Amino acid sequence: MDVVWYVTVAVSLGVVLWAGVALIDVVRRRKGSGSWVADDRAGLAAGTSVAPAFVLGTWLVLWLAGYLYFRSTGDVDLLQGRYALLCIPALLSLPVLVLRRLVPQLPSAVPVTVLLVSVWTLQVAGVAVVSTRFYG
Repeated sequence: MDVVWYVTVAVSLGVVLWAGVALIDVVRRRKGSGSWVADDRAGLAAGTSVAPAFVLGTWLVLWLAGYLYFRSTGDVDLLQGRYALLCIPALLSLPVLVLRRLVPQLPSAVPVTVLLVSVWTLQVAGVAVVSTRFYG
């Protein structure tokens, strides 16, 4: 279970960083400078604003559903992982968008490598969850 906890904390910190970058973009937009104003980077800035909102919103809805289930039944075994799968595209784009946003001149191999490591990490976390939940 420790692996799942550490992966969850790491992803949560990434989402918080992502949301911070999006907030900085919004503030700069209001001032008329930054990524939102430049046409070539406006899509990237929009992605770093919308995607973390989607991830956080989905997680909050799942936690709320689990809490309401606990309140009504007293059980804590509501497993809604299939709905969390909706976050996978946004979660996979998280490290690449943040890297591209913070360091725009990265070689193309770096984001691809980061994406590969992200997919591998999510796969390991998924196997850890299944093995801990059903076999541990």
